Amino acid sequence: MRYVLTTLSIILCFAAVGSAQTGTTGTITGSIFDPNDAVILGTEVTVSSGSFSRSTFPEPRSGRFSFEVPAGIYTITTKQTEWFSVRRASFIVRNGETTTIDLRPRLYFRSQALVVDTNGRRDVYEYYPRAKVEEFLPFSDSPSNVFVEFETKQGSGDITEYRNAFLTYNALSISADLIQVDRKTLSVHATGGVVIDHDGTHKKSNSFKLHIERPSNVLKNGGQPLSANTSLKEKVISAGWMNSRATNFEQPAYPKNIKKPRPKAQVDVRILTDADGNVISADVIRGPVEFHDAALTAARKLKFPPTTLSGVPAKVSGWLSYRFNP
Repeated sequence: MRYVLTTLSIILCFAAVGSAQTGTTGTITGSIFDPNDAVILGTEVTVSSGSFSRSTFPEPRSGRFSFEVPAGIYTITTKQTEWFSVRRASFIVRNGETTTIDLRPRLYFRSQALVVDTNGRRDVYEYYPRAKVEEFLPFSDSPSNVFVEFETKQGSGDITEYRNAFLTYNALSISADLIQVDRKTLSVHATGGVVIDHDGTHKKSNSFKLHIERPSNVLKNGGQPLSANTSLKEKVISAGWMNSRATNFEQPAYPKNIKKPRPKAQVDVRILTDADGNVISADVIRGPVEFHDAALTAARKLKFPPTTLSGVPAKVSGWLSYRFNP
C-alpha cells in the first residue's frame, strides 16, 4: 500500500480584539458539509467575538456562508440538529483579508426504529456518543488554542495519542483515525483516513504532519499595529469548575417541554469569559440533549469578576455543572 505524507508548517499572527473598529473589517467565509462532502441544509452558523455576534444560514445549493466582521479573534458555532454542534479552536480575522473556515459536523442521530409491545407503538432512537474534548494553549502569550475532539486517548510524557479524533488550530482542521500531539515540540502527526481543511483547501491523505511555530503577537494593517487599544499579550487562565465564581449563578428551571416521566439530569458546560467577566462562548461537554438549551441559556447570562494576570487582562476558561430536578 502506498502512503502519502504531507507536511505543513504554519506561522500565524495573533491578537485579541474585543470590539468593532471603524474601517477595520475582514471576511469569514466557508462551507458546511458532511463527511461524504454533501451539503448540510438548515444549520444556522454563528460567529462571535466578545459582545459582537452574527448568524446566518448557508446557501442551500453550495453550503457556503460569509460574514463581514471587525478584525479580531473569533469563535464559530452551529446549532445542533441531527448533527452535533460544531466545536473548534478560535481563529483570527485580519483587516482586509478573508479567513476560510470549513465546517464538517459529526452525525448525532444514528438510527430510528418502530417498536410495538404491550405499551403500544413507539419510536426508539439511537444516537452516536458525544466526543470527549481537550484543549491547550501552545504559547502562553497567545489566546489561540488547540482544540481536540476524540473518542479515546492515551499518553506518555509530553506525547498524547487521540483515536477517532478531530483537531483544530486557527483556520486549520484535521480529522483522522489517530492524531498524535507532542506538546513539547508542538508537532502533530495524523494517520489513517486523514482529512485536512485549510484556507479553503480540502485534502485527503494517509498521513499528515504539522509543526505549529511560535506566532507573532501583533495583528498588522499595512505594516502598522491595528489599534493603539489592541491587547497584544492577553492571557487565558484555566480555572476548572466555575459555579462558585459566578456572581449571579442560578440553577435553570426544568424544561417545560419534557413530559412525564421527568428524569433528573446533569449538564456540564464549557465556557470562556472575557477579561471583564462576560461569557463569550459556551458549549455542552456532556448531558442529555433535551436539557442542552436550558443549560446554555443559563450559562450565557452569567457574570464573573474581572480577571488579570500579572497586571494583564485575562480571559478565563472553565466549566459549569447544572442539575435539573423535576
